[in-house]
Amino acid sequence: VVLSGFTGAGATLNFTGSVLQWANMQNGSHLDGTVTNKGAMTIVTTTIPNNNLNLTGTLTNTGSIVVTGTNYILAQANATTIDNQVGGTFDFQEGANLNSNNFTSTSFKNAGTLERSAGTGTATISFPVNDSGTIAGNSGTLLLTGGGSGGPGIVNAGTGGTVILGGSFSGTLTGSGT
Repeated sequence: VVLSGFTGAGATLNFTGSVLQWANMQNGSHLDGTVTNKGAMTIVTTTIPNNNLNLTGTLTNTGSIVVTGTNYILAQANATTIDNQVGGTFDFQEGANLNSNNFTSTSFKNAGTLERSAGTGTATISFPVNDSGTIAGNSGTLLLTGGGSGGPGIVNAGTGGTVILGGSFSGTLTGSGT
């Protein structure tokens, strides 16, 4: 199942396996409204320049979201929000970029796990991150440029991983990475 040009008004998605993808398609790459992922979703950012994914509204995650590719996920409105709740995992596996696109009041709320589990290069988040969960960098670099705050949380940089925080975070810093 590929989401493209999808608008949800309280939509709940609950797919298992790797069947649900939000991907760049020829006639649309928007995810709009209020959408909750309870299952497994893959966000496929291509490596094709200027072929971005556009997010408006609130994407809530209580399941698993994996981000692949090296392109942009761009906010397209003020107050665009990703809410990664307790038990949710938001995992960058390549050097994609979650970009606030100069919109105000964007946010990434993390009470679950925000991680970089695979790949090389840098995955960048310019949304301010409000964290009370776990931020983990086990491969490549996870760069939070949008500032943010939170705690008490856990920041873990595993062997071969780097986490770069911008903002005011408190909690436990662990790991053998950077």
